[in-house]
Parts: sequence; structure tokens; C-alpha cells
Amino acid sequence: MESAMVEGTAASSPSAGHEVIVISDDESKSESNEEASRSQPLSWPDVTEKLLLLAKHRELRVDQQAVATLLQDTGVPVSTDVSGSLRLACDALGDLLAFSRGHDRRYRTSEDLVWVLCEVLSLARRQSSREPMEQVKKEEHGDVLRELVQLMEKWRLMLEECSRTSIGRERALSGTIARLEAMIGACSLEIAHIQDDMQEYEVVMETATEDWVEALNYCRNKLEDECIEDIERSWRTFDETFSLTKDVQVRYEESKSSRNALVRQAQEVELRRGFYKAALTLSYTITQLMDSRDQEEQQQNMTAEEQVNFLGNDVLVYMDTFCEGLRAVCGNPFGSTRGEAAATLEDESRLDLLSFCKNFEAFWLVHRNWLPPVVVDMVIKRFAALAEANGRSGCPVSTAIDRVCASLQSGSLHFDITSKYLLKGKPEHLHSLRMGSPGIYLALK
Repeated sequence: MESAMVEGTAASSPSAGHEVIVISDDESKSESNEEASRSQPLSWPDVTEKLLLLAKHRELRVDQQAVATLLQDTGVPVSTDVSGSLRLACDALGDLLAFSRGHDRRYRTSEDLVWVLCEVLSLARRQSSREPMEQVKKEEHGDVLRELVQLMEKWRLMLEECSRTSIGRERALSGTIARLEAMIGACSLEIAHIQDDMQEYEVVMETATEDWVEALNYCRNKLEDECIEDIERSWRTFDETFSLTKDVQVRYEESKSSRNALVRQAQEVELRRGFYKAALTLSYTITQLMDSRDQEEQQQNMTAEEQVNFLGNDVLVYMDTFCEGLRAVCGNPFGSTRGEAAATLEDESRLDLLSFCKNFEAFWLVHRNWLPPVVVDMVIKRFAALAEANGRSGCPVSTAIDRVCASLQSGSLHFDITSKYLLKGKPEHLHSLRMGSPGIYLALK
């Protein structure tokens, strides 16, 4: 009111010697909103992009300030131990990415491991992103996508309540550590089987070499009594030996090629195991951070156990609705559109789908261990069935469902699937399992 009076006085007195600047309420609100947005943690899709930058660029990883800033932007308390462990995990991921370069599918699979780091960092996040998931515009699938986003947003807020209790954090931490230990064990098992296969190929190569030497001696003895010069005898000996052992040479070369491929495969699995070990170290470091944090917990209307059970029940109750929405989006391709306006609408619809897919993957992959195991197993079954029945090539939602389903499988069912394949005598399928094939679970039902 005072500033309004001053403004009125200045307006009625042209001879006033100074100008009065009035700051409107809108400007004040804008500044406060900017400060609030700066204090909010980044969304998990944004965190994955920054973590991949660290993994791909060593100069960023060695910059302590860059790592500390990332932790701060993620909402994780900054400490020397956590920064160091995160840097080592990004080193391990960077080594795996460098090894996979030139193999597009393997490279994308390695990039997806960044979600493991997000899952671990979520355990120490002091506050969730207050910014709701991006809302969908009014395109063809807008209503369905909006409903799906609203369900995930509701579950995210319920997860946030669980994360405010020590019991909820300890449950998620135990699940994350157990899953990482399982993945390390699975990699060790795969390396052992690869080494056994390599030894078999080496035996074949050694046998082929012995057969070739035996054929060489046979040809040399056969030509020994012929009256020819030594140099000609040598040439004819080798020529007849090579003609006589064509099948032996093929067997040797094929075994050598297969062995070399297994050597590379073992190196890749070893790098993946190294990444999981680094992520496990980061988890233990975060455990110490959580133990040293303040023990204050907000007063809740429910106990931690009740909150987790309530969340799990809500996911189970609405999973039919959630899967129906996913099925509707997967089952309605973008029709053939004509005209500039129609093409623009199709582009906007695809952007909406891509945005939804990012949030969909982030929700299920970051929060998997906040959910009760029975709920995760049910989600895996429903998503796997949905992917088999309604998946469409080139559909971003179908691809996202495949990726989420494969990633959830690789944690909770990895040992079960591995043992089933070994019992069935199909160790060759371990490669598909390691690459995250979404059809693995269905094939074993």
C-alpha cells in the first residue's frame, strides 16, 4: 500500500527528482519459483543423462566439483566417500561402454546399466523431485497417457512417504544389495561356463594340430625315398599335407574363431561384473551415509510396514487398469496422416509417447526395490504377457515395456532362470539372458 501511495505521488508530481520503481507481486513470485526449482532435485531421466556424460568423459569424472554438483542436483548429500564411490562406478561403466563401442545392441544394453546407479542413489536422496511427471497434451492417446502418468505419480508420492522412514530405506537398501550380489554371482557363473567352453575349443584345436602333424610326418615319409631335390620334397610334403588335412584345418579355424569370440565375451562379462561390484561398493558407502544421517522421521499416520503394504496393495489393485492403458497405446498405431497439420499432430503424439516412456522406465527401474518382491514378480508377469501379446516393432511404448520387463527380470529372477537353463542343458541361452532378452521369462513358464 505504501508503494502504491508513493507511486501515485510520483505520478501527480512531474517535477519529482527521482523515479520510483515498483516491484510487482508477479516478479516476486517468479523469483521465488526460480529459487524453488533450483532447490528441487533433478528428475531421474535427467540424472541418467548426466551420469552417462560422466561415464563417457573421463575429464568430467576427475573433476571433483562436477561429481559433487551432480550429487547435489540429484538430492543426495555430498560426501567425499560417496563422490569417490560414484566416480569409480562411472569409471567401470565407462570401461564397459568403451568396450561395447561399435556393437550397437551391446552398447545400448551397457548404457541401460545407468539405471542401476540411479536405483542406488535413490536410497540416499533426501527429497524427491517435487515436479510432477510431464503432463500429456490433448493428442490421440492423451487421455490414456494422462491416466497412466497419474497412477505413477500417485505411486511415486506413496514411495516418497515410505522413503522417509528408516525401515522403508533399510528394506530398499537390502533389496538393492541382494540384487547386486545376485548379478555379480550370475556374472561369475557365466564366466565359469565360458571358460569351460574355451577349454573345449582349445582341446579341439590341440587335437587338430596333432592330426596335422601326423599327416605331415606321413607325407614326409612317403616322399623320403623318391629321387627329388630336397627343396622340391619339402614343397610337395607341405602341399600334400594341406590337401590331405582340409577338414582338419577347417576344424582348427572354426574352433579358433569360436574361442576368440568367447575370449571377448568373457572380457565383456568381466567388465559388467566389475560395474556391479562398483555399484555394490557405492551401496555400502550410502549405507554408512544413511547410518550417520539424522534419525529424525516425520510423524506418519501409518507405520512403515503398513505404508509398504498399502503401496503394494494399491499397485496390485490398479495394475489391471495400468496394463489396459499400456495395451491401448501399444495397440493403436499412428495412422497414415495427410497434410501439414496432421503430420504436426502425429509428431506431437510421438513426442508425448517418448516423454511418457522416459518416465515409465524411470519409475519402475529406480524404484524396483522399494516395492515388495511379490509385487515386482507380479509386475514382471503382467508386463511380459503384455509385451508378448501386444508388442509392436517400432512402437516406443512396446520397446519401453520390453526394456523394463527385461531389467526387472534380470534382478529378481536371474538365478532362477540361470539354473533352469543349466538344468535344461541350454547354457547358450545365458548370452540372451545377459543381454536382457524380454522373452526369457515366457520361454521358461
